[in-house]
Amino acid sequence: MLQNLYLIGVRYRLIVLLSVIAITVFFIAGIPRLEIDTGLDSLIAANDPDKLVYQRALVEFGTDDKIYIFIEDANLWSPEKLIDIEKIHYEINRLDGIDNVASLFSLRSLQSIDGSLESGPVIDHAMESQAEVDTLRDYLLQNKLFVDDYFADHGQVMAFVVSMDNVRTEGFEIERLHNDIETILIKFRGNFQSLFQVGDPRIYTELKNQLAGDFLFLGSVSAIIVLITIIIFVRSLLAAVIPMITSLIAIIWTFGLQGWFGMPIGVLSTMLPSLIIIIAATANIHIVLGYIRCLGKEPEASHEEIMRKVAKRTGISFLLTVLIIFMGLASNMMSSIGLIQDFAIASTFAILVNGIITVLFVPGLLTGYRRASKDFIENRNETDKFPGKLISFFRQSSNHCPRMILFITGLLSIFFFYHASTFYVTNDPASYFSENQSLMQDYNRLHDELAGANTFFITLESNSEKAFLEPRNIEKLAQIQDFVRGQEVFDQSRSLADFLKHVHLEIAGEQPGMALPRTRQLVAQYLILFHRSELQSYVSQDYSRANIIVRHNINDSQILNQHISELEGVVSQIAGAELVSSVVGKNLMVNQAAESLKKAQINAFVILVILIFIVVSVLFTSYKGGLIAIVPAIVPVAIMFGVMSLLNIPLNPGTAMVAVIAVALAVDGTVQLLTRYIEHCRRSSDYIGAVNLAVNEVGPSLIIFGVALSLGFGILVFSKFTVVAQFGALITATILLSILTNLIITPILMSKIRLVGLYQILSMSVDEETIGSCTLFRNMTEYQRRKAILISELHEFQAGDLLIEQDTVGRSMYLILTGEAEVARRDNGQSHALATLGAGQIFGEIGYIREIERTADVRAITNITALIFDYERLQKDLKYFPNIVAKLNFNISYILGKRLADMVEQSKS
Repeated sequence: MLQNLYLIGVRYRLIVLLSVIAITVFFIAGIPRLEIDTGLDSLIAANDPDKLVYQRALVEFGTDDKIYIFIEDANLWSPEKLIDIEKIHYEINRLDGIDNVASLFSLRSLQSIDGSLESGPVIDHAMESQAEVDTLRDYLLQNKLFVDDYFADHGQVMAFVVSMDNVRTEGFEIERLHNDIETILIKFRGNFQSLFQVGDPRIYTELKNQLAGDFLFLGSVSAIIVLITIIIFVRSLLAAVIPMITSLIAIIWTFGLQGWFGMPIGVLSTMLPSLIIIIAATANIHIVLGYIRCLGKEPEASHEEIMRKVAKRTGISFLLTVLIIFMGLASNMMSSIGLIQDFAIASTFAILVNGIITVLFVPGLLTGYRRASKDFIENRNETDKFPGKLISFFRQSSNHCPRMILFITGLLSIFFFYHASTFYVTNDPASYFSENQSLMQDYNRLHDELAGANTFFITLESNSEKAFLEPRNIEKLAQIQDFVRGQEVFDQSRSLADFLKHVHLEIAGEQPGMALPRTRQLVAQYLILFHRSELQSYVSQDYSRANIIVRHNINDSQILNQHISELEGVVSQIAGAELVSSVVGKNLMVNQAAESLKKAQINAFVILVILIFIVVSVLFTSYKGGLIAIVPAIVPVAIMFGVMSLLNIPLNPGTAMVAVIAVALAVDGTVQLLTRYIEHCRRSSDYIGAVNLAVNEVGPSLIIFGVALSLGFGILVFSKFTVVAQFGALITATILLSILTNLIITPILMSKIRLVGLYQILSMSVDEETIGSCTLFRNMTEYQRRKAILISELHEFQAGDLLIEQDTVGRSMYLILTGEAEVARRDNGQSHALATLGAGQIFGEIGYIREIERTADVRAITNITALIFDYERLQKDLKYFPNIVAKLNFNISYILGKRLADMVEQSKS
């Protein structure tokens, strides 16, 4: 069946070609529909319980999505500068999507003048003289409600706080809003030392712009590097071009699918073209090299015959590779973070279609390269290649000190696994940028001069109206703010308590113990002095809910979540039973998703390892095969996580992909080694020799793949996104470690076991009638008979070959599958034919049981295919296949017992 699947592309080449072209055209039409989404919503866990509370807070107190316009100048407080600042204020305020602009030209003042309180705009007329401006500056820089929010105390920095319209700035409108503000700022930028904006629109826009640049650069460079690497090592344009063709088709289909189904591409999508190209090269080159090898051995064979042999030799391993990589990428769907889910869906689809395209399309493409492949084989000398020398070095090391290697590997794994338990997680989008980028420098500048651009809410709610006219509840707001200040990690907080403190200060002056009004009536009187627009972000219309706005500049999810957790406990304690408290914000939900990222990564990794263990165990009919498969997967990943902890590299949406992808790619190499190992075990009882042969055959391709994969993924370190660059560095190192493990550790473990492939059992071509009637397989199921055949040695003999020679000692028993043999005894120089043996008959069983000289010659009359059951080999296999070998031994005893009984009966007669 598998062979026929590979031959579809050969037999129906035109139909397959036209079908691929038609499907590709369909998906090309979907690519223009692609949209880029770098918004923060995709970083929030879908099941976050704070979402509803957050949405309610937005409705009540306004958005926490703020844009900060930073203005700096040594001569900031001058009539000329204020004119420009006023123009900037009103031009931004008129933009579509802006709710309001809080700045010098919208702030209201409250001050005691000649014994009475006066409230009104900070600026109610044009400032024409420097003296007026200086007076205004001195007042504002003493106002605690304004300093650090809008003005730096040294007088050279001020800021606008721009609130966006939640409805109008959904989706991709946010990019338009950033560009509109930037257009305004550009006009005035030359008039100030510094003038810039920070906030989610800028993050969104810069992520989008960098994504587009990375997308084109990284994908194309990865393709070139993989192409050149394969050509250098394999010296075949065939082996390099075909993966490029299939990966290009897979890329078009994947992004076309995203376009048609409205799946936006995000930051992680910059890795997708490189990932598809690299994995396509890994999977396809097995088939291409298999074709080249078969063509070199049988240059006159037809293309269909060669493809049939390629399918038989590499088909299962190829499909298993696709399956494992598919499972590895699909395991990321367990994440509750939309960004990772979208990437997982796109990447798994890409791997699936690449597998389909490879099976259906590559066999047809290989036809056109037939002559080029011949030339390649004729000029190729693998023995002098670098991979061969490297493999020889590894094998010598493994053969001379296997126990020492396993011991050192174990110690290193334990050491790094211990440190891996301490790695930290972050999900903050600001961590996607390096500290030397202008965006991060501007964020830090705002934080240093005023307060951070990140915002969250602390809300308190009562069931009774007017609750926050009560001094005791207002005091609770002040207590919470005192604790926030005492944590020394957040920049500032603002609440209703700050406004009341300011009024009280203006009226009563500086008096100990009089920071807040002590009666409800006094609170109500004070609040009358404020315009509702000044309080709407801090208290609800009916005064039943209050809000504390906290600003910070923390971009590390672990640090932020730790302090938020501490804050939530204290807030709940201060609020008491009368008030319901919550600490919410979009920034918090993004960072809280880091914990779900960690759990999802651990779950995905564990489930993937379990699935690999099950699949490989079934494939090789032994749990030992599954254990061997996961060793070269787990060891490099353990080391990788340990290195992340030691180097303070966080687990983030980019680095979270490393483990599952590395595991899938590592298992591919292990499966290749195991497959070749069990093939060689069929022809030899020298298991160490079988291991060496398997490594010599598979090792060069593993090294070539490792170098190609490392260089291909390594180009990602040049990404402008730190998460992508970190992924590139870590996956490169982990793949190289996986290759080393497969070439050093896996052979040591393989030499200790004996496996039989399930696919060998199922695909075995045997005469069921002949095998079923053979006494050697008496009382055995069909599955057991097939497995017994596979643990024997299969040999072919030409007519006239001597299988057993009289008077020699041998411990092997033979079962004829096809052909005929003659049994003859030599006495006094004369040979006497004793019997003719055919398919299904056994001979040599006495020598198998006891080490004695053979009593007759057995010579092939025709070409013979025979199974050889060697005594020493089966005794070694007894510990690997105890049930099968025990039944064989029992049946051999039965055969000998029956023969003895027949001889006794003949002697009586």
